Amino acid sequence: MLEQSFGNCRWLWNSCLDLMNKTDNDTGQGLSGYDLKKQIPALKKEYEWLGLMYSQCLQQVCLNLGVAFNNFFERRADYPSFKSKH
Repeated sequence: MLEQSFGNCRWLWNSCLDLMNKTDNDTGQGLSGYDLKKQIPALKKEYEWLGLMYSQCLQQVCLNLGVAFNNFFERRADYPSFKSKH
């Protein structure tokens, strides 16, 4: 169950990072962590295996990605990267 939770969080991070990159390229504006958090229910309907874990974990992934982008834009960190299994 723990491995599945880690995998779900990694998948959500990568999916949200990809969505943020596409949105920035298309519109020139990014998304906040809260904007990403609002999309979790729709993702749970599309991917039923996301519903098997606690929603707070998924919400925290979105907020962490928002903080990572804030740190990048304030020049405190590098650009957020995609996560791998290893």
